[in-house]
Amino acid sequence: MLQVWGRRSAFNVQKVMWLIGELNLQHEHIPAGGSFGVRDTSEFLAMNPHGRIPVVKDGGTVVWESHTILRYLAAVYGGPATTYLYPPNSNVCRQPRARPGYSHIEAARSLGLVDRVNQLQQERGGVTPTSKA
Repeated sequence: MLQVWGRRSAFNVQKVMWLIGELNLQHEHIPAGGSFGVRDTSEFLAMNPHGRIPVVKDGGTVVWESHTILRYLAAVYGGPATTYLYPPNSNVCRQPRARPGYSHIEAARSLGLVDRVNQLQQERGGVTPTSKA
């Protein structure tokens, strides 16, 4: 099962959790960072030597850096709707250090997140996918 480490209140974790929700993926969320700690443990640093969140573990594959995670999820689980990001089964995004992350707005636009979040806001009467209301 897909495992996601990070604080749900962290913006970069929210992007990853949003896409996991959109793709309807089974996952386990493991609180890490901030008051949860965990980021300075040897187990966490073995997954991400930078000690930053989010981190995703998918079987034997560990991916960190939110935009790299988004590209990985799109390539592996996205199907036809996300093939414009990477061809199916592309190995490019499986190597987190191979590609730098995009700026936040560029990634959001390339994934269609801006339009989708605006649509969800309207459907939910102004409540965004990350709000607690």
